[in-house]
Amino acid sequence: MGALGVLAVSVPAVVFSSQLTSSLYGQATAPLFAVVNLPPWAALVAVVVVPLVAELAEPVAYLGVVLPRLERRLGRSWLAAAIVVALWAAEHGLYPLLGSGGRLDWGLVAYRVGSVLPFLAAWTAAYYALGRQLLPVMAARWVINTGTALALTLVA
Repeated sequence: MGALGVLAVSVPAVVFSSQLTSSLYGQATAPLFAVVNLPPWAALVAVVVVPLVAELAEPVAYLGVVLPRLERRLGRSWLAAAIVVALWAAEHGLYPLLGSGGRLDWGLVAYRVGSVLPFLAAWTAAYYALGRQLLPVMAARWVINTGTALALTLVA
């Protein structure tokens, strides 16, 4: 299966997330993804470095550390996986922390959680299907996140 397989199982998540974004924001760019005239070096960092750092940190933390510990503690892999996916999605809902009129924008938080939930569920399932190998999941995530950053940078 490898990284290409993880990319393949990510396709429904891409479609769902795109539909959710279109239904909420139409042709406009979602506030979180609005890229503002970045200097070339900053655009390069946003497109290459940030997604790479995210791929080195998030899957290792959630799938490599938190998931096995929860599995041992709870004794149920499915419950541990559901909790990890929920926590991982919640982290995305609050990162970056954006406000509207001095208050947390709960609509944006809900959008972020809803848009990443299918990805995180698919990647966690792929992690199990791959015999708990992190590298293919990390590689596929980097491709998707870098592609998203690149597309947004080129549109801006």
